[in-house]
Amino acid sequence: MCATGSGYGARDTGGPTQRLSLIQHPHALALKDSSSSSSSSSSSRVLHNPGRLHWFAARVALQYVATTRNQKLTYRRSANGYILSSSVDADFLPAYGNQYDNWKSTTGWVCRFAGGAVSWRSRRQDTVATSTPHAECLAAFDCSREVLHLRELLHDLGAIQRAPTILEEDNQSLIRITLNTGGEADRIKHWDYKVHWLREQIQKGSISFAWVATVDQMADSFTKPLPRPALEAQRDHNMGIKPLTYTIHDKIFRDNADKFATKQPLAVNYLAHYTMIRTKSSS
Repeated sequence: MCATGSGYGARDTGGPTQRLSLIQHPHALALKDSSSSSSSSSSSRVLHNPGRLHWFAARVALQYVATTRNQKLTYRRSANGYILSSSVDADFLPAYGNQYDNWKSTTGWVCRFAGGAVSWRSRRQDTVATSTPHAECLAAFDCSREVLHLRELLHDLGAIQRAPTILEEDNQSLIRITLNTGGEADRIKHWDYKVHWLREQIQKGSISFAWVATVDQMADSFTKPLPRPALEAQRDHNMGIKPLTYTIHDKIFRDNADKFATKQPLAVNYLAHYTMIRTKSSS
């Protein structure tokens, strides 16, 4: 979507007030459907001056919502109990036209509990990222705050999360940076406190990162438009309708397990947790 209200096409599509009313509908419907979060996030950026291009995009979004209105979030107890997990992703600034606006990347994440999404977000970042790991760090920080809130809420409800909550991430550089493996000082010396906060939460055992392939990144649809097969597959997985089977890799943690020598129980629980959910069940 462009950032201005310039015209598109010869057919009249109504006045600014009518276009604004239509564009606001997908934004409200995103509260009910996580798969439309990316389009609603993009449309909300032009509410101050929507054009005909945004009119057509909003119509497509509404058509999608209308054809999927019978799909519902599905929750079920797995063989390993009720586990909180999350996927986090970000698109770096040169991708998908954001460089023509203000060079800010887009954050996307989804938190799942009992097989279905309970919280999600797709929005433009407040800070201009200087690299892909930087953009991923900003997204991971935002997701981690929500994870900590959900862990406290589940604790009060009796669904205590004893193992660290897994954040599925497809950027290996960020994972190594959060594990403080060394050699990244020159790359992150201009970053703010967020990376240090992530390291602290990992040491406390609240969260832990796991690498997944980009094709298995279930938060990819929150940062950019995807082809229909990929969008539907991620939508069905996040909504708990038809979970996918994919592998969560723990090699990066194992290679740096010595970093947790002072907290051996954390390392043991972490590896046991990985063994338990390493392969997602398709049941």
